[in-house]
Amino acid sequence: WSSGPCTNCSYYIDTYTDANQEYDGHTTVLTATADVIPCQTYHMKLIITDVEDGLFDSSVFLESGSFTSPSISGIDITFSQPNAGNNSNAVEGCSDAIITLNMTSPSTQPRKVPFYLSGLADFNLDYTTIPDITSTFNTTFPGQYYVTIPAGSLSTTLQIVPIIDAGIETNENVHISVQMNSCSGSSYQDGDIYIIDNSVPMVM
Repeated sequence: WSSGPCTNCSYYIDTYTDANQEYDGHTTVLTATADVIPCQTYHMKLIITDVEDGLFDSSVFLESGSFTSPSISGIDITFSQPNAGNNSNAVEGCSDAIITLNMTSPSTQPRKVPFYLSGLADFNLDYTTIPDITSTFNTTFPGQYYVTIPAGSLSTTLQIVPIIDAGIETNENVHISVQMNSCSGSSYQDGDIYIIDNSVPMVM
């Protein structure tokens, strides 16, 4: 209700004459972010001042659940080629499996996502991956690898590429287990991909 001039006027909403609000003014919603180290403890201190006028109330309202970092929201499994009559398998030399890892919101820093590979199919014997995850193998936790979601992105993909071999095998599975929360070892989402042989029809 002052005639001004004022500083940062675009952030201020005047409610002095609004009978439905106790406060005489408030700011627009403001968002604060900070780069942090995963799994470390941080403390936030907020300071507000109310100079000279004791009749005006001053408060800070924090959105419920807003003190969070982007987290892994889930995984999706699709295939590079549709398999006639069976859309849930990867086929040697025909159809790759594409695993998409999703985040709740983009991160300002690249996000390293740990996951485990297991199952009857052997990595680098029955299948390879795009990108190649060999260099991201974690020797401390056998079977654990990493993929990276780039800064500013909501997802990344890992492609399971079945290797064509001459042997006739039973259907083998690749089991992926993605760690949803980097600070908790108990939060995982799992998925299975079955690899089947590429059979050549025989003319009798």
